Amino acid sequence: MGFLKDIWNTIFRKTVKKTDVLSIEKNEKKENLKHFKNKKNVVGNKTKLKIKQYLKENGEINKAISIEKFKIKSLQNVIWELRKEGMKIKTCKHYIKTPTGKTKTVIDYKLMSSK
Repeated sequence: MGFLKDIWNTIFRKTVKKTDVLSIEKNEKKENLKHFKNKKNVVGNKTKLKIKQYLKENGEINKAISIEKFKIKSLQNVIWELRKEGMKIKTCKHYIKTPTGKTKTVIDYKLMSSK
């Protein structure tokens, strides 16, 4: 009987330790995410205004243009912020074959007319 009790205690202690470690890891992740939740702008206001102006002038933008002209790789974040401000932007996907034969997805963001 004492042998079974010892086995039970060791198993129980191991499971308690595992759950404690998991709860500590979850709390650490939550603390790390608080930094991002409190962050208001992903991109600076000047850059966002430039992209907004570019969209109004040209009607569409894609990732290649945003990297080339504005030095931004996270265009989807800027588009999300612009949509949040009230702009109506449509997402269009195109599939392009590369010279090596692979298919690549290109996403264009088009400004919808306000009719």
